[in-house]
Amino acid sequence: MSTSETRINGLDARGAMFLQTIPAVWQNFEDWPVPAASTVPANRQERFKRLCKAARMFLLKQPMNDVLEAAGVGDRQFFDLMRVALRTRIDGSCIEGGRAFIHCKVQPKRQRRKAQAAFDAESAGYSGLFEQLLRDKPEIHDALCEHLDGKKRANRMTPALLHDVFLRIVRAAKVREDEYPLNTESRAKKALWNWHQTVFVPSRIVRHIRREHGKDAATAAGFSEGDGSEQPQHPPYTAWVIDEVKIDLRMTVELPSSKFGTERVFIGQCQGILVRSLAPASANLAFHLCLQKQASADDIALALRYAIAGRDISMSSDGQWALHEGAGFPSKLITALQYALPQHIYLDNSLAHLADQVQYLLTQMGGGKVHLGKPAMPKSRPEIEAAFARYLNDFIHQLPGTTGTGPKDPLRQVAEVPAEKSVVWSWINEASLAYFANENITGSAASGYSDAITRLRSLAEQGALQLNYVPEGRRKVHYFSPPREVRVNCNLAKGRLPYVYTMYRRYSCTWLKSRPDLKGKRYFVRIDPDDLSHALLVDDNDAEVCVLRAEGQWGLFTHNQQILRIYARHKHRVLNGRRAYEASIHLVLERMAEAAPNDADTAQDLAYVIDYFRRCVSPEAQAKLGMSNIPALPSPDVAPQIVVPRSRPAMVPVSPPRTSAPRSTARPSDRRSPTTSFAIPKRFA
Repeated sequence: MSTSETRINGLDARGAMFLQTIPAVWQNFEDWPVPAASTVPANRQERFKRLCKAARMFLLKQPMNDVLEAAGVGDRQFFDLMRVALRTRIDGSCIEGGRAFIHCKVQPKRQRRKAQAAFDAESAGYSGLFEQLLRDKPEIHDALCEHLDGKKRANRMTPALLHDVFLRIVRAAKVREDEYPLNTESRAKKALWNWHQTVFVPSRIVRHIRREHGKDAATAAGFSEGDGSEQPQHPPYTAWVIDEVKIDLRMTVELPSSKFGTERVFIGQCQGILVRSLAPASANLAFHLCLQKQASADDIALALRYAIAGRDISMSSDGQWALHEGAGFPSKLITALQYALPQHIYLDNSLAHLADQVQYLLTQMGGGKVHLGKPAMPKSRPEIEAAFARYLNDFIHQLPGTTGTGPKDPLRQVAEVPAEKSVVWSWINEASLAYFANENITGSAASGYSDAITRLRSLAEQGALQLNYVPEGRRKVHYFSPPREVRVNCNLAKGRLPYVYTMYRRYSCTWLKSRPDLKGKRYFVRIDPDDLSHALLVDDNDAEVCVLRAEGQWGLFTHNQQILRIYARHKHRVLNGRRAYEASIHLVLERMAEAAPNDADTAQDLAYVIDYFRRCVSPEAQAKLGMSNIPALPSPDVAPQIVVPRSRPAMVPVSPPRTSAPRSTARPSDRRSPTTSFAIPKRFA
C-alpha cells in the first residue's frame, strides 16, 4: 500500500472516530444553525459556502479526500473548524454551527489569568504630589537628570521609555508599593512626561535638541527661539560670517581674435564670496569673485587668506576714481588687525559641505570654531544679508544684462542684450572690490553710526580688542592649506635622482637631488593653492626643510589647482587617443579658444586662465605683449627663499642648499614670460 493510500485511510478512520463524538441531534447538517448568506461579508462568502458544503459531505460520511478538496483547507484546520462549530454557545442555547465558518465571528471566552492589583485612581492625591516626591527624595531627581544627560539614554526619548527608567529609579530609592507613585493606576506616567517637557527640556534646550535632532539643529537653536533675529554676543572682530551670493548678471570676457582684434563672449554663472565681521564692529573683510558655478574649498581658503593677511586693491587707470580715499579692507589698513584670527565663523548652509575644510584651516592656524547657519532663517545673518541686498539692488541690478532675482522678476525682460553691450567680468570684479571697500568708510548703524574703519581703528588704539593672532612661523601662504604626507623616491639605477610625488607631479630641488641617502624618508609637503609651481618640504615637527620646484612642463610656469581642474576637464576633448594625459597645454588652450564663443562654461574657464596668467606676468611683460591697457589684478607675492637652519636637532645634518639671494617680487623685463614657456597660441599674444 502506498503512502498516499495509507494517509487517506488514516484520514477516513480519523473522520469516523470524530463522527462518533458528535451528538445524535447534530449529526444532520440541516439541523445546524447557519447564518443567512446575506449577513456574510462579500469577501468571505466563497469560503463560507465551501466549508458548509464540506461539513455537509462530512456528516454524510463521504470520503475525507473529497471533503478536504471541497473545503479547500488542510485536515488539521478542517477538524479544528468542526470542533468550534460543535461547541456550545456562551448562552447555552445551541452550538455555534455555521458561524464557525466565518472568519473572526466566533471568539473564545475571555478569562482573567492574573488577579487585578488594587490601585488608586489615576488622579489620586493632589496636583503637586509628583513635585513633592522629587523634593522629598532628591536622589530620584538627580538620577533622572543623570540618565537624560548621559550617553546611555535613547536618542529619541518617548513617554514609555522614560517611564520604565523612572520606575527602576523609584524602586532603587526604596519606595514601597503602597506609596506614591507605585500605588496609582498610571504610576505617575503623565506627571513624569509633563515634568520632562515643561521643566527638564527648557533648562537644557540646546543639549536636548542635539541629542534628539542632531548637531546642525542644535547649532540653529543656539541663536535664539522665535524667528532667529537675535544674535549671540561676541567681542569685537572675533566673530565672522562667510556667505556666497549669485551674481545675477550675464557677464562677458574679452578674447583675442585674429579677425576682429578682440571678441566678447558670454561666460557662465559666477559666485561672489564675502567675509564680514559681526556687530558691534561690522565691516567687510574680503570679497572674492570666483569664476565657478559653485564655490570650492580653495575659494573659501583664498577669501579667508585675504581677510586674515590683507589684500591690496589695485585699480586700472580708468577706474581709479571709483576707489575713495582711505577705502580698503581692515586687515590691510590697520596694522593691529593683520593676521588676526576669528574665534567663531558662521557659514551659510549653501557652504555647509565646506565646513570641515574651514574648521581644519582655523585649527591649524591658531584655533577657532565653525558654526552652520540656521536653516531658512536669513535674519540670523542680518549684516551680510543686508550687504548682499544693497550690493545687488544698488549695483548689479542696475547694469545691462542683469537677470534679476528669479523668473518673475521684471528685470528679466531686459536681460537679453548682445555680448557687445554686456559688462566684462573683470570690470565687475574691480567694481565689486571698490564697492565693498568704499562701504567700509561709510557710516552705518552696525558700526555705531560711524564708518567701520574708524570704529575698528579706535577700538585697536584703546586696546579694546581681544584678538588671537596667527603665529609668526605660520604666516606664509603655504600654511593656508593642509599638509600632505610624502616619501622621498629615488632610483639611481635608472638615473632618477631623489624626488617626492604629490598632486600628480614630481617635486625636487638641488639639495634633495644630492641626498640619495634620504630614500624612503617620510616628510610632509605644504603647498600654496594659488601657486603650485613650488612647495615647502617640512618634517614631522612642521619645521621647514627646503623649497621644492615642480618638474616637467608644469614646472615651467606658475599655476594653481583651478588651472589643473580646467586642464583635466578639457584635455580629453583635445585628443582622440587613449592617452589624453599627453595633451599639451598648448593644445588644450587652442581647443578652449575655439569652443569659447559657443560654450559659456568653456569661456568661463578660459577667462580664469587668462586672468590668472595675466596676474603672474610682470607689468613690463604685459606692456611688451600689448596687454597693458587691459585691467589687471595685483600679482601674487612670490614666496621668499627658505634657508635650512643648522642647529635643528630633529633634522638630518646637511649643508644648506646652494641658492642665490632671494628673488625680488618684480620680475625683470628681459626674462621670458611664463605664458610663452609652453607655446601659447598666437591669438593670446
